Formats: sequence, C-alpha cells, structure tokens
Amino acid sequence: MTTQEIFVKLQSTKSIDRRRAAKEIGISKRTDVATDLYKAYLKERNDRRTWETQVAMIWR
Repeated sequence: MTTQEIFVKLQSTKSIDRRRAAKEIGISKRTDVATDLYKAYLKERNDRRTWETQVAMIWR
C-alpha cells in the first residue's frame, strides 16, 4: 500500500478502512505516516463505538 493510499484510508468515513490502514502501518512498520496515524487517532478517540479501530491504531 502506498503512502497516499494509507492517508486516504485513514481519512475514510468507514471504520474498517481506518482499521486496515492502521494495521498496514503496524505490519510494515512505516514511520513516514506516524503523524497522520496520530492525528487520525485523536479524531477517532472521541467516538466510543470505534474502540476496535482505536486499539488497532494504538497497538500496532
């Protein structure tokens, strides 16, 4: 997955896309999108329904 694809998935309205992007970042150990992942997490933490996505963003 390219950096642009990851960025688009992190900004997606679907939580599954955001979760997949977070997992991809963790698996591939990409540090170039760390700031984008952190910003996405800050937005994500306001919604209690997306706890699985929040865990994926933190854990990976």
